[in-house]
Amino acid sequence: MIDASTVSTNAVMEEVVRAVCETRGIAVESFCQGWVLRLSRGEGEARDVRFTYGFSLGLNSASAHQLATDKSATAGVLARERIPVVAHELFLHPSMNAYVGPDGNGPRLKAAFEQWGGDVVVKDNTGTGGDGVFRCRTLRELEQRSAQLFQRVRSVAVCPFVDIQRELRFIVLGDRCEVVYRKDRPAIRGDGTRTVHALLTEAMGGAGVRVRGTPAEIVDRLEDVLPAGQELLLDWRHNIGRGALPVLVEGESEAESLALRAAAVVGVRFGSVDVVETGSGLAVLEINSGVMMEGLAQVHPKGREIAERVYGRAVAMLFE
Repeated sequence: MIDASTVSTNAVMEEVVRAVCETRGIAVESFCQGWVLRLSRGEGEARDVRFTYGFSLGLNSASAHQLATDKSATAGVLARERIPVVAHELFLHPSMNAYVGPDGNGPRLKAAFEQWGGDVVVKDNTGTGGDGVFRCRTLRELEQRSAQLFQRVRSVAVCPFVDIQRELRFIVLGDRCEVVYRKDRPAIRGDGTRTVHALLTEAMGGAGVRVRGTPAEIVDRLEDVLPAGQELLLDWRHNIGRGALPVLVEGESEAESLALRAAAVVGVRFGSVDVVETGSGLAVLEINSGVMMEGLAQVHPKGREIAERVYGRAVAMLFE
């Protein structure tokens, strides 16, 4: 079993970037425990220096990076260009009262909750990895979760809960998609005799399913006996860091075209675009200006090879 908490660092990226730089005669220096890398090539006045920061290789402009990092801004820009996107509405920390307005966040939270049918998701507006993402089905819960997030972040985004049939991640470099994979959520399958608790215990001890925590809706069903063949998803989120498994896919031309259009609109040259399939069709969920392949490299048999290929091409583009 792979501990999901280990896929949140950039250790794999640092190792891979070092390896690809070595083959290209590029020197690498590490700062801030590997979070910042100084890449240099050449000598004297001809020396060319680039920096990477976290999962960002410096191929995106500052505005493109900021735009992609901001979920509500990304949604607004894509909607303006008539690109299908899951709406995200911004709510600022109450301390920023000059921008929040005299009525506070309460009326707007209520309006968003009612507009989206009393089933919404609240999240850190600039967060990643699925941490601090909550589904809320009562207004009180939405207010409580928002207050909880505001203890550590300055802004949150609220979006409608969408019944996602599939979530695809497209890693974009320039004008092409380098990698496409589906995120399969962890699940258990009933046998008609054992309880959810027994099946969950077996799954958490095996290699087939990785689980980080147990959602409340699963806890409420621990004593249920699942009918034979019935599948029970262990998380509604599709994050690899929360147990989803990456599965490489092909033939997603429509979704790929959507991902490339979205990246181009935002100005992201190297990043990842998450496209979801729902009963209403395809839509962009979010864009990331940094490319995190830690989970893919650690979980998928060809993950490390893929990471070396993608980061290698990105580094080459960085020094063009």
